[in-house]
Parts: sequence; C-alpha cells; structure tokens
Amino acid sequence: MKVPGTLNLSTRILTALGPRLLIEAITGCGGSQSLLWFNPGTKAEQWLFKTPGNALGVQGAVPYNSRENAP
Repeated sequence: MKVPGTLNLSTRILTALGPRLLIEAITGCGGSQSLLWFNPGTKAEQWLFKTPGNALGVQGAVPYNSRENAP
C-alpha cells in the first residue's frame, strides 16, 4: 500500500478506526519517522506528527486496542 507524503520504505499499520489506518512511516531520507491517519479508500491524510527530513521524529508507537477500534 502506498501512502502519500511518505517514502513507502517502512510503512507500518498500527491500528484501524473505521476506514482509517494509523500509520507510522518514514518521511525523510535520514530515516525520519512520522505518524498519520490514512484512509486508503479516499487517500485522505491527517498528520499527527510530520517530522522534517533532518530530524528523527517518532521513535516508537504502541497500538492500543479498545472496543471502539476492534474489528
């Protein structure tokens, strides 16, 4: 799956909520990590942390499952 605004090198799905996926992805050549909601059907993006290419950004994210985002 290609996510706009990312390098599509290391894209991890952390959780889902309705049609949206919470994505942790590399967004810069230096390995900078960002976090965003992405709807694959509409290609809509909502950036939570969009890290500049010269910074590390998100170091880790732990998915949290609740009744609201359970399949």
